[in-house]
Amino acid sequence: MRIDVHQHLGIKWVNAKEISEYFDIILLNPAYKYSCQCCVDGFYQQYLWLTNKNEHREKYRLLGIYNPKCRVPLEVELGRQYEKGIVGIVLTPEKHGYKIQDIDKVLEFAEDHKMPIFIKTMQDLTQKIQEFTHLTFVVLGSYYPMEERLYNLLKYDNVFFETSGVPESFLNKIPTDRLIYGSGYPYLPFKNVHLIDVISKNALKIISIH
Repeated sequence: MRIDVHQHLGIKWVNAKEISEYFDIILLNPAYKYSCQCCVDGFYQQYLWLTNKNEHREKYRLLGIYNPKCRVPLEVELGRQYEKGIVGIVLTPEKHGYKIQDIDKVLEFAEDHKMPIFIKTMQDLTQKIQEFTHLTFVVLGSYYPMEERLYNLLKYDNVFFETSGVPESFLNKIPTDRLIYGSGYPYLPFKNVHLIDVISKNALKIISIH
């Protein structure tokens, strides 16, 4: 089974051709391309886009998202998203303007509902990974400026690394059983295609496909 855990189709103003023919399952990441103080970015846009699809709808799954600074209580907002079928939660601290120490309640929700966290950040995740040992963390791509820190995370079995925007020279230093294929399409060019068949099976370890 070929899986892409990171596409941004369905968000308003994102006009791009679908590349669903390459994959059996695609996870829709609702994060906007640029920083904002939004609570949920493009989640409901993607939900409506998927609801109205006639073709290839069965290939797509939703990822949730939440900004801890949001006025809507976490239990209410993530509860709504969970009812709509999310299979993981995206966190983007820098884009939403919060610190790693602000995410505990989101991590608790994900852990309670047995969903992975997909996180893109320049902040140190070590403490949270140590505290939430039963929660899976997927570090979203473009993380190569922090190579040394990220290599240290390999000692934690609950951490995986997604491939979007990451040079192949860095990916080659990470064991293939810790890589998750994500394209970042269409924010990023569709690349590293040769890895799809090699590492897609890893996504099945962390997400529930139903």
